[in-house]
Amino acid sequence: MRTHRSRVARRTTPRRERRVADLLRFAIVGAALAATAGGEHNAAIKCGLLVPPTVLSRSVKAPGTLDFAFTLGLAVEAIGSVSGVNASQGWNTMAHLVLPLLSGPLLYHGLARLELRIDGPGRAVTRPRVAIAAITFAGVLALGTLWELVEWASDSWLGTSFATSYEDTMGDLLHDAIAAVGSGALTALWHGSAARRPQ
Repeated sequence: MRTHRSRVARRTTPRRERRVADLLRFAIVGAALAATAGGEHNAAIKCGLLVPPTVLSRSVKAPGTLDFAFTLGLAVEAIGSVSGVNASQGWNTMAHLVLPLLSGPLLYHGLARLELRIDGPGRAVTRPRVAIAAITFAGVLALGTLWELVEWASDSWLGTSFATSYEDTMGDLLHDAIAAVGSGALTALWHGSAARRPQ
């Protein structure tokens, strides 16, 4: 009986996390609509830019915990944009540390679903872990660079003010790189622990 209950709990928890993550996705869209209605140009566009990442997180069918954590981070960023809290440098630094850190496992999970991954019976040993960390690091850093390009394009074409200066952009990329190192290590540990779990 206890074993049956534990299996039901394991099945139910990811579903609850997924449902909460879906509610957070609606919250991001709601924040975008609220900012648009309030004439907050920058916040509306920022929230709109946060929608595709959370949709991609849902579409790769990532584990519920990862999906929830990443979507929660995006929702906090969206609400911070609408409320104006994210105008501070400290908030911006945290965003460029936390969101890239959480994106790495999701990125690797997406690559795994496309069968672009380090695989084989020795996944839990050191070398595959190093390769997983390196792939995740490169992917997260590439995503960070892409985000900076998106901000530049938005500033140039839509009149926003996301990238306030060259130093601001370089600082964001530096924080992205630091987060990418942590994300690579996190993904390698997560993948190694999943490989050791009984099927």
